[in-house]
Amino acid sequence: MTTEIDISRKQEAEDYKNKANELFKNGEYNSAADMYTKAIELFESAIYYSNRSFAYLKTECFGYAFSDATKAILKGITGVHQPTWHWVNSNWL
Repeated sequence: MTTEIDISRKQEAEDYKNKANELFKNGEYNSAADMYTKAIELFESAIYYSNRSFAYLKTECFGYAFSDATKAILKGITGVHQPTWHWVNSNWL
């Protein structure tokens, strides 16, 4: 059963994700990763893990990128960022 608190947390998480997306577009990858982390703390989403994975990849934090890409996949995401998944396949599998 979804409560108002759950909906509020999910909306707040979406707000953090949107801020992170803007930071990412501006090349502020570390700050974007921080915002994705805040979103994940509020509401675990495969999309948030996938996005943070790509931010980590851009900052060459490869272990974190792999970990988050794996979490996104395990959570059932079908559209992990193609560059991230290509990198995982090329370097870790």
